[in-house]
This record gives sequence, structure tokens and C-alpha cells, in this order.
Amino acid sequence: MTTRDETLAKLRDVWTSLTTLAEELDDADWTRPTDCPGWTVRDQLAHLLAFEWQLAGRPSTLEELADVPPWVHNDIGKANERAVRHWRTVPVDRVVAAWREVTAERLAQIGAATDADLAADSWTPLGPGTVMDLLQVRILDHWIHEQDIRRAVGRPGHESGPAAEHTIDRMLMGIPMVVGKRAAAPEGTSVVIELTGPIQRERTVTVRDGRAKPGERPADPTVAIYLDSTTFAELAAGRTDPGTPIAEDRVTWTGDDTLARTIATSLNIMP
Repeated sequence: MTTRDETLAKLRDVWTSLTTLAEELDDADWTRPTDCPGWTVRDQLAHLLAFEWQLAGRPSTLEELADVPPWVHNDIGKANERAVRHWRTVPVDRVVAAWREVTAERLAQIGAATDADLAADSWTPLGPGTVMDLLQVRILDHWIHEQDIRRAVGRPGHESGPAAEHTIDRMLMGIPMVVGKRAAAPEGTSVVIELTGPIQRERTVTVRDGRAKPGERPADPTVAIYLDSTTFAELAAGRTDPGTPIAEDRVTWTGDDTLARTIATSLNIMP
């Protein structure tokens, strides 16, 4: 079970990295487009700020959308778009100042939370859960959007560490679904996903009794897919066309070519 201290360490890790990054950006950087449709670098930080602003219990008045852009498909997307548009009206230096202030407040709030507070029922993007469940998703969300910003401004970094490992491990939990449902791998199939760094991980999924389940790596797996953890994160978050890293040999494999390609092009596990 993840503890409060572990959760705080991961949040502090990603929030410190984001703050440092924000303080390095110039005016041109803030307006650069990112892999999230319609969002600039500034919008990425505003999205993260707005959510923590709400969780901190701060009042927020957001206008309804007069128009819904084509990349918005649900109520969560509408709420995100409303918040981003609101913060576009605020000077960027005030956005960064608000970010520093709210993340410090959130760390203090979480640090003071009791076990009962963290176990309380809460909405999460994945369905009903607890406050602690929501915090685990927030770590992932912040790290993914930090990487969105870093790609947009050409400043790679923070590809390892507590928040990065947390995100990669949670993304790897979706591999059985990819193998079993999307790839429809037949009975007896064994699939190995090997991340070669900077975060090194190995996950094996075997199809048994009609279900794809975690298992032990066999001597001769049906498929073994190799890629670095940064590329895996981009694919799992749906941030890049899988054909690009495959063509660049950032994703390689051995074994059944058709099955491997199907899995490698179906790694987007984000809702």
C-alpha cells in the first residue's frame, strides 16, 4: 500500500521539476504548441494549476463554453477546456506565481491529512475511489504533462525519479488489456515488454484460460518488444503516432511479427 510520505515525495518530485522548468521558459516557449490538441505550453501548466486550485478548496468561477472544440469528447474535457481558457486571461508570470503558491498549499494539506482523510471516498478519472487513489492519478497526470511541455520546448529531462517510475509502473498495468483485448492474442501466447532505460522494467503477459495475465518470462516468448521508457510513456499516453518510433527503430521486437506490430501500435492506455 502506498503511504502518504511516498505520495508526498512523488508529488514534490514532479512539482519541483515543473516549477524549475517553468522558471526557465521565455515568452516564445509559453506559446509553443504541444501534443495536446489546441493547447500551448502555457495551457498545459494552466490545466495542472486549475485542478490543484480546485482540490485546494479555492473558489473558481469558470464560464460555460460558448463552443466545444472537436478534441473535447466528454464532461472532463469540457471542464479542462473551461479552466484553460480562464487562465489564458491571466498574465503568465501570475500563472507561474499561482502555480508555486497552490502546489505549496497542496503539499501542506496532504502532509496534514489523516489516514481517514486519505481513505475518504473521492471521484477519480478512473471511477469511484478514495482521496489516495486520486492522488496517485495526479502524480501520473502531472508527469505526463510535464513531458508534453518538455517536448514542446526542446528541453528533455526528468525521465527518471519517483514520479516517472510511478507513472511508468501504472502504465505497465495496462499491458494485459492491450494483449488480451486489443491484440486478441490466442491461448498460450506470451508477450514480454522490456523497457531498456532510463527506467528499466520487464513485464510478461501470458494468455491462459482465455485471459491475459501477468506471468513469468518464458525461455522463448511468442513476442518480446524492446523500447526505452520515454518512448513507452509517449505511446501509452497517446502522444505520438506509433509508426514514428517504429520507423526510427526506437521500438523493436522479436518473435511473431504480426502480433508484435499489433501490440506495439496499440499501447495507448489512456482513457
